[in-house]
Amino acid sequence: RAAVEAFWYVLEKALLIEPVEKATTIVADLGCGAGNLALPLAWLLQQKEGDAKQQVLGVDINRNSLERLLKRGNSAELQIQTMYADLTDFLIDPNAGQSAKSLKDMCSIVVSLHACGVASDLAMVAAVSNRLPFAISPCCIGKVKKAWLPNEMPKVVEQHKQGTACISYPRSRWLQKNVRDDDDYELLAAAADYGVLYDAQLVDRFESERRQRCRLAKRVVEIDRLEWAREEGYEVRL
Repeated sequence: RAAVEAFWYVLEKALLIEPVEKATTIVADLGCGAGNLALPLAWLLQQKEGDAKQQVLGVDINRNSLERLLKRGNSAELQIQTMYADLTDFLIDPNAGQSAKSLKDMCSIVVSLHACGVASDLAMVAAVSNRLPFAISPCCIGKVKKAWLPNEMPKVVEQHKQGTACISYPRSRWLQKNVRDDDDYELLAAAADYGVLYDAQLVDRFESERRQRCRLAKRVVEIDRLEWAREEGYEVRL
């Protein structure tokens, strides 16, 4: 619930106030799964507008998840669209100068909640490649690699494996200057997965210090992602 409320706050206070060219503002949830973010956003948008001017598009590579999303949406009488797609469909092919599918033609805003590992970076690259505003909350940081191999998590369809070559770590030139060893970055990412909130009164001093270091590692990894977007010309907030 807290994550959905945070996304709604960002949408309402920042992203939805930006002027858009389309008659209908479509928020694309990349890696939507069964709709844990897409469905409540669709409900909130309908409550806000009362008409069909703002809608949600759920995009995922898992057809079963999309079918479940539609069933949940229909039972709640929500207006929501779905699309079966690999996130690499939306990346700009440097050789062709365009993507397999134009994300900009489909939506006005990109969101993504807990897309696993590199999928969060694919969602961010898709948004930036199409010059769209985005709000992303990553997940499973320890699953990212210095150079991601397409046969690893998350799964992509065979013909799109080459499109993932643009994802490498560290993401930004800022962190590349400071972390030059592959093993160091993977250690940083692994530690970041344990950077969760905790009650300092329930753990001893050594465990408390360890968790503080993990939270710092998580912050560095997320700043690295945003610095990449900043280097691409975006104004970013953590």
